[in-house]
This record gives sequence, C-alpha cells and structure tokens, in this order.
Amino acid sequence: MKTETVHFWVDQQNAPYVQTKPFHKSQKLIETQEDGCMIFELNVVINQELQREFFGFADTIKILSPQSLVDFMAWKFRLAKERYNDIGE
Repeated sequence: MKTETVHFWVDQQNAPYVQTKPFHKSQKLIETQEDGCMIFELNVVINQELQREFFGFADTIKILSPQSLVDFMAWKFRLAKERYNDIGE
C-alpha cells in the first residue's frame, strides 16, 4: 500500500493535545494560526485505524487533503447524521 500526505486542521482547544500526542510518527506541525488552531501533516497509509482516530475528534478536526479522505469523512458523517435523525421516529 502506498503512503499519502494528509493535511488536517485542529481547533485551538485540541491542537495542543494533538501536537503532544501525534496520530503517527510522521506528524509535523505545518502552521499555527493566530487563533491557536493548528494545521498538521502526516505521511501515512490511510486505513481504518487512522480514520477511527480522526472520528474520535469529529467536531474538533477537519481533514483538508487528500480529497478522497475528505469525501470519505463527509460521507460517514452524513450516514451518522441520518442514523441520529431516525431516532424517535
């Protein structure tokens, strides 16, 4: 399997945690924004384990690239939203 470069944004509250507890050994800080949010880069094989790690930060992280991972995350969140919308109906 080939490695891909993943860029992701983390909100200011969780950025220090993600910086000190990286998702992968290849993780690098790319940018610290004025408000304290951070953008990171990973060089990894995108797999289910990585996707699950990202889902754990669902409302505090945004995948920026590659587009295939952005699309996958958006699809999974749509499915979850549909599941929760069905509750109580």
